[in-house]
Amino acid sequence: MSNTAEEGLTRSDLTRRDKSTYPQSWWIGFLPSADVAAVAGATLLFGACAYRRIWHPQWSGGEALAALWPFYAIGGGAIFVRWLLSRRATQ
Repeated sequence: MSNTAEEGLTRSDLTRRDKSTYPQSWWIGFLPSADVAAVAGATLLFGACAYRRIWHPQWSGGEALAALWPFYAIGGGAIFVRWLLSRRATQ
């Protein structure tokens, strides 16, 4: 990759060139939001696991899954969406 200072290109030139070269990359603007969602999802997963271990240690795995499945689903889904977007960004 060449140095942009040597070519005399500014950041806006590169952004403009990228948008014209890759018109399908409208989703790149969602990456920061997806980062926040992935951190929130990881926090939900960790919180659900901690809740089960600390406040309800008597629950079996099935009982915990029945009670906390929305947290597991939302947390896992947020992390999965971030993973998909990051894979798309590198392709």
